[in-house]
Order: sequence, then C-alpha cells, then structure tokens
Amino acid sequence: MATYTSMRWSSKFETGQADIDEDRKELFRRMNELFEASKAGAAKQQLLSLLQFLEFYTRAHFTREEKYTGTHNEANCKQNQVQHLRFLCNLADIRKQVENEGATPLIIVAMNRMIGDWFANHILNTDRQCFLNHINKDDHRCHGCISP
Repeated sequence: MATYTSMRWSSKFETGQADIDEDRKELFRRMNELFEASKAGAAKQQLLSLLQFLEFYTRAHFTREEKYTGTHNEANCKQNQVQHLRFLCNLADIRKQVENEGATPLIIVAMNRMIGDWFANHILNTDRQCFLNHINKDDHRCHGCISP
C-alpha cells in the first residue's frame, strides 16, 4: 500500500518576500490536493491536470524566485537554478509516467518522496542560503541581483 504524506505550511518555509511565500503556500495546497486525489484513487485525467498545473506554477514560481536571488556565479545560487531545472524535469517525468501507466502506487510513492524531499531539503537549505545571501532583512531589497 502506498504511503501518503500531506505537508503543513510552517513559518520555517518563509523567505520574507510576501509574493514568494504566497507562491509556496499555494504550492503546498496544490501538492496536498494532488496527494489527496492520489489517495482517493482519482481518475488519471484529474491527476494529470494537477500535475500539469504544478509544472506551470512551479516554473513561474522559480522565475520569480530567481529574480530575487539573482543568477550569480556563487555556488549556492547556481546550485539553486540546477535544482529548479531538475525538479521540473522530475515533475515532467512523473506526469509522463502517469500518462503511460496511470497512477500506480509505485509512481505515487515516488512523487510523494520527490515533493516531500524538495520541501524538506531544497527550500530549507538551498533556498534559505540563497535568500540569506541576497536579501537585506531591513529593507527586503536584493544585494547585487535583479531588483523585484
């Protein structure tokens, strides 16, 4: 039996940038919706629709996020961009698997693990470091990166 884990928003995921934080809250909501639909045995088309939305929304979110953190040569920001691309590729791969095989328990577990790891590792480590390097907490302005 597949394991399903819903994720709860916490202030530990906040960046201090209201639009980025709102994006993330929406991503949490939609990813939990995807998990719940999977758990309920939703139709393949419903899961595909949610996955397509997540691909579109995460791409837009990553673009906004990178405007704040910049596209510097610094290792953590370059790593951030690489991880964003990897996440989008993994999400597209899961969508293709669902298209071809349906929402099998194995695919659902892999999806759950990938998304859970993303929030636990990428957001709390890579993103946090990148934002800390580029956002002045006093005026929420970027240092040496593209202004919002």
